[in-house]
Amino acid sequence: MDTDFAPLLEKLSTLENSDFQVKPFKQIIKLLEKKVNPIVRRKEFIWLESAQWCLDHKLIQQAYTQLEEGLLTHSLELIKQECSDDSAFKRNFDKITGNANLNIVDKDSRYHVKNILNCLHAMVYGHLGQREGLEQYLPLAQLLLDKNSDLVEVSTLSSNLSQTRNDINHAGFRGGAMTAQNLEKKIKEEIKNVAKSLKYEFIDVT
Repeated sequence: MDTDFAPLLEKLSTLENSDFQVKPFKQIIKLLEKKVNPIVRRKEFIWLESAQWCLDHKLIQQAYTQLEEGLLTHSLELIKQECSDDSAFKRNFDKITGNANLNIVDKDSRYHVKNILNCLHAMVYGHLGQREGLEQYLPLAQLLLDKNSDLVEVSTLSSNLSQTRNDINHAGFRGGAMTAQNLEKKIKEEIKNVAKSLKYEFIDVT
């Protein structure tokens, strides 16, 4: 994403410092540059900065998508670290997933990581019996739980996002669906929770 935004930022900067004659447009260009800058400058957790950007611009559904999918990508990177050597986790992971390559854009990899998070969360909160299809991931979840992996906390953050995002995906046709105002309030809280968990500080654009 940073490589997509970087040329835009460069062009905006060029326009702002050019002999462009219409002064009001220069103010608009400066504002655009200011708003794009946080996303461009971050190399790590750019998805978190992007989720905050979406929230700031009232793009609530997009904020949920950025945060949930970004958190899943982060989880995949953590799982990749667990598979970095010939560990019990890697052996079990390869057996369960058929040697998934753990590429962040690979659908199967993301599917397996999501299920590991779901299984881990279900184990922590004691409702594994209510979740079908997660049994095969139990050995992996148990290993993560035993070592108190960062993924334990991430699994809770991921679950909270998934439940709320389902309200959006079903367009409110679910019992107890959240109002638009509450969805905005909730994503603001979740962004703060994720940032706190990752010890992340947002770029100040004021």
